[in-house]
Amino acid sequence: MDTRPTLRQNGLTSTRVGTPNSTSVGLANVETVTGSGHPSDSSEAAGDVEQASIGHRALLQHQLAGLLGVDARRSAVVCVTSGAVAFQVLLRHLRGREDMVGRRQIIIPALALPTTVEAVIKEGFLPIFVDVDEHSWMISEEAIKTCISETIAAIIAVDWLGVQCDLVPLGILAKAHGVWLVADGTQSFGASLIVNPTMDHADAAIYSLNAQNALISAASPGVLVCPKSLASGMERHLDTTGQIGLLSDNMARQCINELAGLVSALSHCAQAAQRYGARFGCITGLIFQIATSNMQANHQRLSFAIVPRNFGYETSHIKDMFKRNNIPCNKGSAPWIQSKPRLVTSGRTHGSLTVGRMLAKNSITVPVRKETCLQRIHQICSLLEVMHRAAMNGPTLPWHDDNGLTVKDIRSEAAIDLGSKYRDHFVIPLSSGCDSYSYVLRPYGDTEASQMSMMEFLDHFSRRRTWQSGQKVTDSLVVFAATDSLVVLGPLLEKWIQGRNIPGVLLNLGDSSSEVSLFRQTNGTFVVYKKACGEGVHGYGSQLMRNQALFWWANAAARKTDLFVVPERIDITEGGISLLFPYVPSHSLADLVFANIGTQSALETCVDLFTRMSIDLWKNGQSPVAAGFLEQMYLRRMERHLKVASNEHEMLRRILEQDLIFLNGRNMKGFNHIMERLRTCTQLESVEPRTMSAIHGNLSIDNIICLLDPTQTTQVMLVSPRCVSLDAQDKFELCDYAYDISKLQASLSGILEIKMGLYNFTADGSWYDLEIQQHPAAKSISETAARLIRALSGNKAMEQWICSVEQHGQHSLEIRILLGEAAHFMAECATALTQAAEQRVMPLFLLGLQKLNTLLSLLDGIVAHPLPSPERHFASEGPEFGVNMIQSAIFRSCKSEVSRQIFPYDVFEICAEPEAAEAIRRLLCTLIGTHLPISTAVFVTTGSPKNVAACALAAIPCVLIHSFVGVAGQTHMLALARRRTASFFRAHGASDEAVDGLRVVHVSSTGSSARPPLTSVLGDVLLSPGAFGISPLKLALMQAYQLHFPKPGRWVLESDSFLLSSRPLRFTGDNVCFLVVERALSQSRSPSNAHACEVRDVDGASFVEAFCDTSSDSNKNGLLRMAAGIFLPHTFAAQIASNEVIYACRSSPLLIDIVLPQFMSYQDWIHVCIQQDFRLGCSERVWNLAQLYRSNPRRVEVVSAGTSPSLYHYGSDAEYIAFLASVRGDRCLNSLAYVTPAAEWRERCQERRHADGMDCDRL
Repeated sequence: MDTRPTLRQNGLTSTRVGTPNSTSVGLANVETVTGSGHPSDSSEAAGDVEQASIGHRALLQHQLAGLLGVDARRSAVVCVTSGAVAFQVLLRHLRGREDMVGRRQIIIPALALPTTVEAVIKEGFLPIFVDVDEHSWMISEEAIKTCISETIAAIIAVDWLGVQCDLVPLGILAKAHGVWLVADGTQSFGASLIVNPTMDHADAAIYSLNAQNALISAASPGVLVCPKSLASGMERHLDTTGQIGLLSDNMARQCINELAGLVSALSHCAQAAQRYGARFGCITGLIFQIATSNMQANHQRLSFAIVPRNFGYETSHIKDMFKRNNIPCNKGSAPWIQSKPRLVTSGRTHGSLTVGRMLAKNSITVPVRKETCLQRIHQICSLLEVMHRAAMNGPTLPWHDDNGLTVKDIRSEAAIDLGSKYRDHFVIPLSSGCDSYSYVLRPYGDTEASQMSMMEFLDHFSRRRTWQSGQKVTDSLVVFAATDSLVVLGPLLEKWIQGRNIPGVLLNLGDSSSEVSLFRQTNGTFVVYKKACGEGVHGYGSQLMRNQALFWWANAAARKTDLFVVPERIDITEGGISLLFPYVPSHSLADLVFANIGTQSALETCVDLFTRMSIDLWKNGQSPVAAGFLEQMYLRRMERHLKVASNEHEMLRRILEQDLIFLNGRNMKGFNHIMERLRTCTQLESVEPRTMSAIHGNLSIDNIICLLDPTQTTQVMLVSPRCVSLDAQDKFELCDYAYDISKLQASLSGILEIKMGLYNFTADGSWYDLEIQQHPAAKSISETAARLIRALSGNKAMEQWICSVEQHGQHSLEIRILLGEAAHFMAECATALTQAAEQRVMPLFLLGLQKLNTLLSLLDGIVAHPLPSPERHFASEGPEFGVNMIQSAIFRSCKSEVSRQIFPYDVFEICAEPEAAEAIRRLLCTLIGTHLPISTAVFVTTGSPKNVAACALAAIPCVLIHSFVGVAGQTHMLALARRRTASFFRAHGASDEAVDGLRVVHVSSTGSSARPPLTSVLGDVLLSPGAFGISPLKLALMQAYQLHFPKPGRWVLESDSFLLSSRPLRFTGDNVCFLVVERALSQSRSPSNAHACEVRDVDGASFVEAFCDTSSDSNKNGLLRMAAGIFLPHTFAAQIASNEVIYACRSSPLLIDIVLPQFMSYQDWIHVCIQQDFRLGCSERVWNLAQLYRSNPRRVEVVSAGTSPSLYHYGSDAEYIAFLASVRGDRCLNSLAYVTPAAEWRERCQERRHADGMDCDRL
């Protein structure tokens, strides 16, 4: 589309026409071109002219015939007053043809001008609206094929944006069905000045000589190219006196004069389009038409669609920006018929029209007029480039508050997802200067093994633009996988250098003896490889995998729906079975549930899923229930699994023989006793379903995957299905749909938590105590399990399904779900042995037995509803409190606005070296909308506030990055930051009172124990790359969400520790305050090794009486360690700032400079400074200042993080790497690692449920 066309000039005359007498001059230079592109007999053309009583209109018609390549032997050109008139005349002729009797419908794209549709309706035809193609934006050939019939009279192919529709396939399709093909070229006049004229393929064509006033300045004359018989009839029945008729000679003369400059106008537009294309092609998030060789353009307009997720701004933002800069543009300028209710009700819509709806909603059109100057092109392109760059890297000062725009970062979903699979890798973001990749994943172990710092590693990596699997990066690293956005590295072995046998990453253990791995194939695609070998402890381990293959072979319903991830290949051998699946970027629902997406989101997801399954899966292939169904489906199944497990587990074998068991102080009937009762219970027979269905058979929440791609029409898919072979044979059988629901319910009722080790279990004879431990999502998981059945029954579709299958409605379903849950717990006992997890067997069995006892009580009428299980203990305090605070804040950050009243701070203040400051800004901008509210502004301040644009007065909350050179210690950096922040706001109109009312969080990279350079980037620990979901910068932001400001002030955070508080922080805010935990310290050399050893309570607040240094004795208990930060009132911070020159010569922290001198003698304090290697040159002045602070009526207040917080310290490289390696096994940190994708996925689901129309990301 950007290629400049070769113009055919032989149909044009350069003669300007002044009077009718000059007509002969113009005719002499006309050379009519035939449909094949060759000149026709000029004498024949001249004869036609003589018969038409030559005038300006006739001359114009002959010039246009040559221009459009019309074969004068078959077709003719008629000029009328408008394009609408041309349509009316053509359709009137079509209606009167004998071969069109009974054909009263016309196919037309939903992107068409209203005048075209009005002409169709006015002439008595019914318009059939179809969608457009997602690539060409023209009428969809596939959509036409689905609705073309004997009632169709014509197909109108609309040329949009000055681009001709590809008529070749449409002409073949129309001819095959005996319908007319009409080319609506009202927007594409001038595009056919090359080979392949329109009339070679269409039966008629209509043009406008003034589409968008782009080529000529005359009114809006229409041009009809049609068979000669129709043209002659029009000449007889139309006149030149009115608006509805032939074009007047006077208007034709103006058009001839304008056509003289057509070639140069088209050339100018083509050059402008080329320049636009060259600049726009470098901007991500803009979608253009994809034109084939048969699609030519006049380049009179430039239109593009916006993908906000990739570009960074919404379409309305771009329009507003253009409007402020006096640039004419039309947002949503696509001629969308659906926006005209009157026209829609007069026609019929066929298909979804999703592509057209997207284009109508998200397109922007900029006219490329013949007078478009290079300065305007540069202005438009520069505006888009700056907006896109601001969205990627964060707002630059001239662009943010003045324009009211929201910056949303462009995230690499592939990087986020693969980072969650390669959990033993650093996820290293690459600088914006790297145009090939966004991330590189480096193994933790390589850092210490090779002793290569991150900066050295990045230097090695950046030496090549692109990488391929097997290529050597360093002496110890090789490329495992390379995608469009990231590179995954692994340890170097000789056999991998040539790209052979590159290993995958183990995702998780599957059922029985199967394992699941992620591999990258040689063709560049990722696949999931699942294999099983041997029979396993069940006696049929590989059988479960064979059942999955059987599921796909025998289940026609599963193959038709988009619910499942379908294997690409199935290999069965004597030794085992393997399945190869396409890789779908996703997280399991279990991961997101444990990241605490909340009860409501979990319930909505489960209900939506079961509703789809009832329609797409369960309803297909139903058959009546066989006799003894529950006996075979549930009772025998439990006994079979327990027999297998008890053969390997002595305690289970003993408990199966007990008639009475005590669990958590409550007595329960033994398993054998319950089986006897159930077999003789007549009520159990009455709850059997009426029919059996094809089911998933393995529907736990870790087999439900949540898709990361927002363009997908569905948000969840299913993996690892298997038919339930009741007799363990290779036979596909229909089963009970309640089996699927009960499997999901069981996973929410304790199975997954048992698998994760989140339980406490003790045994003493027949007395057992079992408790599910507290974790961040414990409450929402238990609430989801308790409300699931009620939520399903409240859904209309599910209610209809339940009524059609159940004999006694919801009651029958509840009974079978309880029975199914028990069966799943018992089956997991055998699976646990397969996975070498003997410790799980007894907890799983006891939970299943509890379900059976509840079922028996329900059948006997002792209880009206199922009892909640398992036993859950929610402690009064725990680190889950801090996790939930962070999760709640991040979930809110996805919303459009966060009010100051509910946000914990006003300003997040960071101090860094100049080179690191810019990198921190880029990283922070990628966290807007997750770890920062979506309305957050990020600013890098400079030495003088005058360098900040006047429009930079930030909305609250905001981030200020203070770039400093030569700053030594934490105290000095705080002093400078306090001064710089105050100057920033005061320079832009804020009063001293407003500045003193700010709630500020301060963090600096020169903390108490700056990390050695192996893992830091640009010398800044905040830039150290982290693991999936966890990094120092993210942790600092998450720490801030737990802070409390009883009064305005400044929290000063450490950059090498992270605290999860176990209760709300309580303190007065009038004093210097320490955030502390009661904990013995490791051998760290951090000055926060000093502990408060004496604390006194005064009027409900706690104050430090004495400090001690425990660096020589790390085993002391009962001491309060400074955990994550210090709170300073603004007045105290101002005093420190007023003495910043004194602190400039020291690298010491606040604890050493401000606090300890109030509790120590001068000699002891000097000794601490020497131990910590702090400069002593200005120590006396620092000591004197501390005594001055001490003379004021201030005290050091203690802020407790609770009795059960979690404190993580990562001051050294070894500590940091060990900390990252522990994230996966730490229930709190792992929950926080998934909180960002959980928040984004939940927000996407909520938007989709309430969305009206299509998300443009589909394209």
